[in-house]
Amino acid sequence: MPKASKREIILTAAAKLFRDRGYQATSMRDLAEAVELKASSLYNHIGSKEEILKEICMANADKFSDGMQKILNTDDKPLEKIEALINLHILIAVNDYTSVTSFNDEWRHLGEPALSIFKEKRKNYEQPTPQKVHEHPQAMKRFCFDNATMVCSPITPVAKNARKKSPKAARTPLTNTTRDNATTSNRSKGNNTRRNRTLFLR
Repeated sequence: MPKASKREIILTAAAKLFRDRGYQATSMRDLAEAVELKASSLYNHIGSKEEILKEICMANADKFSDGMQKILNTDDKPLEKIEALINLHILIAVNDYTSVTSFNDEWRHLGEPALSIFKEKRKNYEQPTPQKVHEHPQAMKRFCFDNATMVCSPITPVAKNARKKSPKAARTPLTNTTRDNATTSNRSKGNNTRRNRTLFLR
């Protein structure tokens, strides 16, 4: 496994700080201390705190969007696509929990034009799903989803539970138990799940 570059180490440390303290409460001095560098030396590798947030947000946005698009472009049945989409989000969330959490919570602090670019990525990510998975009503009925736009609503709690139990969960295919948990979560939250239907759209 190739050794991480200093920039990668800084990005990883920043993601942890953003997750634990929040973007606004994290200073460049905090980050410098986390990677054992002088604040002046930190700027040899990174331009600003916002540059770090932008890189984290855009990288994760592309990861979700590209993965989703590959699934939607397959010839799989709608039900298989739904399962693949849920698996995709769980895999990303568990394998890169820190980065995804900081990106999911802190994207609102992006400045322009990065914020507009990110929102456009979010818009493109949101639109295809309802159209593609709603082709097969039986698939939606089996998953007990009343509305196709809510297809990913249970992903966040399922992913967090998987993270707590075992890192191996990231490599485990979606099981009936996982799917049942997702359905239960969706029923219990009702229409409120609309506000938090995917990791990307929170």
